[in-house]
Amino acid sequence: AGTDLPQCARSKHEMDLVGLSVRQLADSSYQVAGVVQKAGKLLVNGVVPGDILFSIGNLNTRGATMGTVVDALRGKPGEIRVLGIEREGKRFRLEAKVEHLF
Repeated sequence: AGTDLPQCARSKHEMDLVGLSVRQLADSSYQVAGVVQKAGKLLVNGVVPGDILFSIGNLNTRGATMGTVVDALRGKPGEIRVLGIEREGKRFRLEAKVEHLF
């Protein structure tokens, strides 16, 4: 996603994404490492560090590359991504808005 754009266009929009930082665990799942704050408010409500991000839209994140996961979080500011979250064995979905982070 976005690789066909010239470098200048890609770099201009590379920070347009859902405000989460994630890390890949040993079992190839993705854990939320942090939730970005902007002007003192969390950009993604309902997600806490330690949650497992098991899907983004139709993408099953387990076993996906970090690049694939980050690309799935990208988009145009205002677009919505549906996140699959697992916490303490319970799974739920929530909507998160794509934001221009910096």
